[in-house]
Amino acid sequence: MSEGRISASPLTGPGRSGVTSLLVAIVVGAVLASPLLGSRTAFAASGARVEVTAPGTVKLGATYRVSVAGTTGQGADNELIAFEGGDVDGLIRCNSAWGGEKNNYPNNELAQHYTVHGTFAYTFTFLAKTPGYKWFCAYLLNSKYSTSFLNNYATGAAYWTVTAPPSASAEATIPVGKWPDFAAVDQATGAVYVANSHSNTVSVINGATNKLSATVKVGSRPNGIGIDSTTGTVYVANSGSNTVSVINSNTNTVTGTIKVGLWPFDVGVDQATGTLFVPCFEPGTVAVIDVRTDAVVATVKVGLDPDRAAVDASTGMVYIANTGSSTVSVINGMTDKVVGTVPVGTDSYYVNLGGIAVDSANDTVYVAHEYPEGFYVLNGRTDAITANLSIGKLPEDVAVDPLSDRVFVANHNSGTVSVIDAVTNSVSSTVDLGAAAGPEGLAINTATGTLYVTDEPLGTVTALNARSL
Repeated sequence: MSEGRISASPLTGPGRSGVTSLLVAIVVGAVLASPLLGSRTAFAASGARVEVTAPGTVKLGATYRVSVAGTTGQGADNELIAFEGGDVDGLIRCNSAWGGEKNNYPNNELAQHYTVHGTFAYTFTFLAKTPGYKWFCAYLLNSKYSTSFLNNYATGAAYWTVTAPPSASAEATIPVGKWPDFAAVDQATGAVYVANSHSNTVSVINGATNKLSATVKVGSRPNGIGIDSTTGTVYVANSGSNTVSVINSNTNTVTGTIKVGLWPFDVGVDQATGTLFVPCFEPGTVAVIDVRTDAVVATVKVGLDPDRAAVDASTGMVYIANTGSSTVSVINGMTDKVVGTVPVGTDSYYVNLGGIAVDSANDTVYVAHEYPEGFYVLNGRTDAITANLSIGKLPEDVAVDPLSDRVFVANHNSGTVSVIDAVTNSVSSTVDLGAAAGPEGLAINTATGTLYVTDEPLGTVTALNARSL
């Protein structure tokens, strides 16, 4: 992105000087008129400087930063006053460069004061909440040089624009069963499988035409779906009947039913070893299934209330989201042993983890946190959290597009999909699906770049061109 940057020392900065005059006039009222900005005060002449840097454009729903840096020049205590304007966005945090100080302020708070000495730097992190023209101003005060406000300050400002969200230009909207939960794409055929939790069925969508091609009756309350594209087999976790249904994708018929623990919610598939990993909510275990025999060969104890699973195809590691303990269990898929536990978010009565996904090419794990809302990025090599992003309300599922280095998050209560740049770990855009939308599950065809979004209340699946979002 291009950057807006105005440094004022002396007080007239490059470009938009008339706007700078207006901003300072707002601060001090009618006392300060714009012609005075051209004078070089004693304070500024001493070396006092303020520079504000911000992105030139920001997409609505993205997280962005504004930095304030400078030096106080000569003198003792100096007061830095920083404020924002132009239909203010939501301030998430402020970090100082020297003490790691973090201050959380209410939205729209004006005139945040800091006592600074020498060289200083602050970073303000915002969530773009409203489109439009924005500005941010900061100025220094020092009473050493004059008791008059007009002779003892230096100032800087920056300007940028928050653009409106892209419209969700759907390639197709496909009616499916009641309360479609999660979905998966057979990367070999492009077929999409959707678990309809209130219909006890799986809808099959032809990925070439985006038309419904079959409906398969499965167990009670189907939720998660896993696919082994090498064998043409689809596995469906039925949380109401404590089973996994086995579907032949060539005939779209159920060929077997596997009994597992209570409330299975998802199926992780390791295609290289022919192993399934099924988190069972109530026992707090993961059922390990050998697909050659469709038999449970191990039961692994993990955290409280596990409900989502993801397999790293490059390392064989399995990641389980434990919604009750706000942790991610790391299982070695070769030994079926837990080799790590990663705390994610806040462990409280209302905590709830959402979807989990792996970028195998980059050894990165993505975890959605439903309550409180958040999105965590984990380093798969070290199990360390490397980023925590603010996204929409009630994030339910995650999908990774390795070809475009993008990650998608379904925000159920916001009716949006967050688009995350996997290189910078920042929200690049937010796609509004409409006021009535309740996106739940995500699945992407990595060959075509088509993103499939299940919508529980509407009973539909929307196909989007993910690489145009």
